[in-house]
Amino acid sequence: MNSFDLSLFNFLHASADRWFLLDWLATLFAVYAGYVMVAFFLVTIIKERDRKKRAYAFAWWALAAIVSRGIITQAIHFFYARPRPDAALGIDSVFDYVGVSSFPSGHLALYATLVAPMWYLNRKRGTIYAVVVGLMGIARVYGAAHWPSDVLAGIALALAVTYGIKRLLLGKEKIGQKGEKEA
Repeated sequence: MNSFDLSLFNFLHASADRWFLLDWLATLFAVYAGYVMVAFFLVTIIKERDRKKRAYAFAWWALAAIVSRGIITQAIHFFYARPRPDAALGIDSVFDYVGVSSFPSGHLALYATLVAPMWYLNRKRGTIYAVVVGLMGIARVYGAAHWPSDVLAGIALALAVTYGIKRLLLGKEKIGQKGEKEA
C-alpha cells in the first residue's frame, strides 16, 4: 500500500459503520448494483431490433468480461496476492465478500466491461452505467473491500480489454457512429 491508497482509503472509509443509510447505500452499489446492470443490459439487448447490433453488443461484452475478469484478473490474483484493507489494517468490512486478493478489483474488472457495449446500444444508459461503475468503485473502497488503486486498476483493465475486443470484432469501426439510432 502506498500513501495515495492509504490517504484516499482513510478519507472514503472514515464514515463507515457510523450511519446505517450510508452503509446500506455502499452495500447496494458494491454488492448488488452489478446484477441490476447485467439485467438491464440483457433487456436492452433483447429489445434491440437490429440483429447484428444485438449479437455484436452481446459478443463484445461476453468476450470482454471473460478475458478481463475470468482470465486476466484471476491470473493476477494467482501471482500477486495483495491483502484487502480490512485484513491489512485489522478493521471490519461494511459488507461480506468472497476472496482474499485485492488487486485488481474483480467487480470493477467485470462490470466496467458493460459500459462501452451499453453506450453502443444506448448512449444515455451507457452514461448511467459509467456513473454506476464509479459509485461501485467508491463503495468498494468505503466498505474496506479494496484499496483505491485496486478499483482504478480494475476499471483500467476492463476498459483496455473492452477496447481490444472491440478492435478484434470490428476493426476500426467507431462505437456509436452518427446515423445509428439510439434505443
